[in-house]
Amino acid sequence: MKNLMTATLATLLLASVTAAGPLEKARVAADATWLIHVDVERLLDSAVGRFLLEHAEELDIDLDEFDKIKREVGVDPRTDLKSVTLYGTGDEPGEDAIIVAVTTARVDEAIKRLLANDDLPIRRRKLNGKRVYVIGEKGHRHYLSIQRAGADRRIVVFSDDKRGFRNALNVLADEAPSISMGRSNIPADDPQEGSLVFLSVGDIDAFGDDGPASQIIRMSDGFTADLAEVNGVLTGRASVNAESPETANDISQVLRGLVALGRLMVTQQPELAPLLELADSLNIRTRDSRISISIRYDAVELLKKAERLMRQHGGAGHRHDHDDDWDDDWDDDWDDNDDDWFDDDDDRRHRTRHKRSRD
Repeated sequence: MKNLMTATLATLLLASVTAAGPLEKARVAADATWLIHVDVERLLDSAVGRFLLEHAEELDIDLDEFDKIKREVGVDPRTDLKSVTLYGTGDEPGEDAIIVAVTTARVDEAIKRLLANDDLPIRRRKLNGKRVYVIGEKGHRHYLSIQRAGADRRIVVFSDDKRGFRNALNVLADEAPSISMGRSNIPADDPQEGSLVFLSVGDIDAFGDDGPASQIIRMSDGFTADLAEVNGVLTGRASVNAESPETANDISQVLRGLVALGRLMVTQQPELAPLLELADSLNIRTRDSRISISIRYDAVELLKKAERLMRQHGGAGHRHDHDDDWDDDWDDDWDDNDDDWFDDDDDRRHRTRHKRSRD
């Protein structure tokens, strides 16, 4: 049961804006160094989304977990999650991630069920006058806020970093600057029409490793990538901002070399032949210090090619079970300093009830 509750929180916040869809820059802190936006509602209604659901087993997507979540907490990730924006302000993506998701009002019932579960360590607190929830034991805490955004919309904010969480709430309340104000560490590009997934990175060293893509990234001042679907046509766009026109030219040459190498590999592996047409549709352009990359392809045809490749290579995914590592003594090791960080607690009933049930 506790594993399910953990999965509920992760799915609720990672799978998923008053209206769903477009990136709301006013909800992203001005000091963000990277962001990812997923229009979940549009994605699931696209050819790509239907492909993901139809081939969930091969792609290691556990739809049974979604059904369990719906039964246990009343939220269906496939219908109640509308969009999600993830962003961070540090050098290591994931460690300081802020998640801003939009859901239906059914999330209200979900939080009630979570609060009623005595096996789940969760506290209700107030921060800057807003009701928030603290989930987990000392050293492994998560911070959650649910705010109304219309009759059937809720804005959900989640983070493991309490300072970033507090700033995110201030951004939503227009009490802290956002990237919509023009002061930003990431490129100012907007998602294209029909965007499904959008990525923008300014602090490019945070994504670096030893691969060719990372080497290109380290040569630039920032980049964006966007995948969209409009009228059955998939469009992928990416842009790289270089330090100078000379660097932009160097990067474009590296990219063209990688494409040529990919074509050579495809010709030596007949089963990858369907990818040749895809490579032929790739367009790389350079203007001043900016490199633009684009690709257009019929969505259904592309997914048919992907399906054939999956059949040729078996395609079966592997699922992993995770040990239940909740600390049953979470309440005993609560750090009193955490109490000082929040407003005066206006609701200790849940904690008291939880402690009585433990005794």
